[in-house]
Amino acid sequence: MAQKIKFLIIIFFNVLILFLLLDFLIGKKIEKMLFLPKVNQNKYEIGTKNIDYHHTIKKNLNVKTSYNIFEYKVCSNKYGMRIVCEQKNEVNKNNTKNYDVMFIGDSFTFGVGLDYDKTFVGIVQNQLKDLKIGNMGIESYSPTLYYLKTKKFLEDNFKIKELIVFIDISDIEDEFRRFKIHQTLLDNKIKNLNEITEKKIIEEEVNQKQKPKKNIKSILKDKFPYSYRLLFEIRYFYLPQPKYRYHYRYNRSVWSYDQKLANYDVQFGIKSSIKSMDKLYELLNQNNIKLSVAVYPWVNNLLYDKKNSKAVKIWENFCKNKCYRFYNYFDDFFENKNKLSKQDALRLIKQYYLTGDMHFNFEGNKLIAEKIILDFIK
Repeated sequence: MAQKIKFLIIIFFNVLILFLLLDFLIGKKIEKMLFLPKVNQNKYEIGTKNIDYHHTIKKNLNVKTSYNIFEYKVCSNKYGMRIVCEQKNEVNKNNTKNYDVMFIGDSFTFGVGLDYDKTFVGIVQNQLKDLKIGNMGIESYSPTLYYLKTKKFLEDNFKIKELIVFIDISDIEDEFRRFKIHQTLLDNKIKNLNEITEKKIIEEEVNQKQKPKKNIKSILKDKFPYSYRLLFEIRYFYLPQPKYRYHYRYNRSVWSYDQKLANYDVQFGIKSSIKSMDKLYELLNQNNIKLSVAVYPWVNNLLYDKKNSKAVKIWENFCKNKCYRFYNYFDDFFENKNKLSKQDALRLIKQYYLTGDMHFNFEGNKLIAEKIILDFIK
């Protein structure tokens, strides 16, 4: 019996050594094949560089593109603003420079993964037909770019009565990562589009400086990626896929509920965001344009944060004596509970967000749109 146990132990350790050896040699390929999310590779590139506000989408688009696994249609007018495809040829509606309400934000406001009529701006536009409504939102925007784009549009004789800014959780990190290129844009020192690409070097240098120091955990993750990922998947079996995006430490959202875990200077990002929003407020005030601000939760906020999040407090305080309206969607998505149970959070994530993602699905966009529509029909 002792011999049999000894033999089984030897077999076990031999198999373990072989497994770790294979993991060391080809673990990253196995991890990619089994665990990394599949994405639609047939993506039409809709983005383009812009000398005044870093990037935007191409003008006069009428194409199908994709975001992760979601294929959707994107149309734009001659100013590079996303519009409803079916109305593309209605010049007065889509190429006007006069707007009652203009929205600006990042990918949530742009509406990645969804046709325009399924996004909250598209829903609002469809319901409030008597108002001219526009969307300047683009992926990866943040407060400095909100200010720069609005400034340029006003210089180009756009007339806006109210600007609604949808502040995203990721804006804080974006403000830190791109602070040098933002400063260059603010100083109006970029003279040609090629310089925008060159400035990426600066961003990469900043990112390199912020890389965490190597420890045993990070070394094991690097050398034995499949084993590390397998244990991670087992430990967090209850989270949706891809699990890393719903993890407590997900870097893009962690600052809002546990600042010390972020691998960049959160306070710098917050100060930069507020500074640019102050500039935006002053610009709008000079042009008699109302400023409204909206905040909304990511999936990680529902799982780990509370209704009265730091992300809410920052912009609620900013809006005092500055904002015409303040839309706090944390109340709505938290169902007015101070903190959600794990079961409630997972239920709401499934109900309101794209599968495997932090962006809203059609139901989430409807929830966002309803509050705005009610404000305008009172």
